[in-house]
Amino acid sequence: MFNSKFVDFLKTFNKVSNGVILEYPVTAGKTDCSDIGFMFDISKFDSDEFTDRIGFIDLSSFLNVFNLVEDPEVTIKDGVITAKDSNSKVVYLTSAISLISEFEFPKNQFDKIHEIPSVVDIPLSANDIRRIKTASSSFKDLNAISIIGEESVTISLSSVGKFNQTSNSFQITKDIQSNKNFNVYIKLETFSKLPVLDYTVKVIYNQAKDAFKLLFVSSIDGFELVVSTNV
Repeated sequence: MFNSKFVDFLKTFNKVSNGVILEYPVTAGKTDCSDIGFMFDISKFDSDEFTDRIGFIDLSSFLNVFNLVEDPEVTIKDGVITAKDSNSKVVYLTSAISLISEFEFPKNQFDKIHEIPSVVDIPLSANDIRRIKTASSSFKDLNAISIIGEESVTISLSSVGKFNQTSNSFQITKDIQSNKNFNVYIKLETFSKLPVLDYTVKVIYNQAKDAFKLLFVSSIDGFELVVSTNV
């Protein structure tokens, strides 16, 4: 339980949310402000099953436990996690599920999204994300990521909801054509939560609601994110 592979993944995931309710084998949840829904398959990292859900309102503080003990034996009982090695022991109290319900998100939402064909699959590399984040630190007047799909796909830093538009810009072009034209925005604050990984971004069009969703399928097997396009 909580082997090194799973702990390493949680350190990567922690960029997305500091609150999470773990459930074996598949965990689903959302950020406290509901801008990102996430799902990951714990069984891809750790074969030790657990039956009760485990809540963390401050995941980063729990992960610090693994800086105190080396390759620990981890057990949980009545919401209390014990991690110990040959000469150290740490006891950590998890969070009551009822008090962190804002992090819950139904798994079937991901099933529904997967049932809808994407209008385009956009390769977004870790290097693309690094460059966008670097550009955002230079152009502080830009507050959103614009993704436009036409004969090609462009991903650019933009200014949304501001009276004075700016000529500053940074743009990445993908030589792929979308089956439907679209123009969606992601808040820069939301985009900054994405771990620096390779992704396939599936642009999903819900015809009944005339709305687009963005499904980020990461290079980590079983780890997916639904990213809000509300600005």
